[in-house]
Amino acid sequence: MNPLLDFKIRSANRADLTQITTLGRKTFHATYYDHFVKDFTIDSLTTYLDQKFSFEIIEKEFHENHSHFFIAEDNHGHCIGYMKVNHAAVVPDFVPGTNKLYLERIYLDSKFQGQGLGKKLINTCVGYASTHNIDTIWLGCWDGNISTLLFYEKMGFKTVGSDTFFITGSHFSDRDLILALSVQ
Repeated sequence: MNPLLDFKIRSANRADLTQITTLGRKTFHATYYDHFVKDFTIDSLTTYLDQKFSFEIIEKEFHENHSHFFIAEDNHGHCIGYMKVNHAAVVPDFVPGTNKLYLERIYLDSKFQGQGLGKKLINTCVGYASTHNIDTIWLGCWDGNISTLLFYEKMGFKTVGSDTFFITGSHFSDRDLILALSVQ
């Protein structure tokens, strides 16, 4: 049986923040661990997680007027994915469109990848953008995350440029591809 038959996506509330924080840390760690170990240190990964994925930081982001969180939960109320959009992000000049929405995070529990949950989250983002007069959704994705890049391309995103992703307080940097999706 497909475990995603009974899941829902909804706007997150403050009670969801602990689960969002846990999933964010877990997903970022799983995605970048090998890269950090190869080129940097575990301490730099831990520091980054503490700077970007502590409960206090997620709670602060949650209360910002320009941010909106969505949570995907299974039929038991467990967080199996989440998405954060941002209306006030600094947009690279090369991103097309007039009214742009930054898809800042889309994280899924690895057990649920490849089962349509990512597609449902993107579709939720498109619906949100349409109701807020957004004409372009844009995001950054590490150029080494091939499977995720292929997913975004399958969803209609096009590469429009690149940027450098830095981790504050370290020598770590990576190349992020910037992708955009026109919302009709």
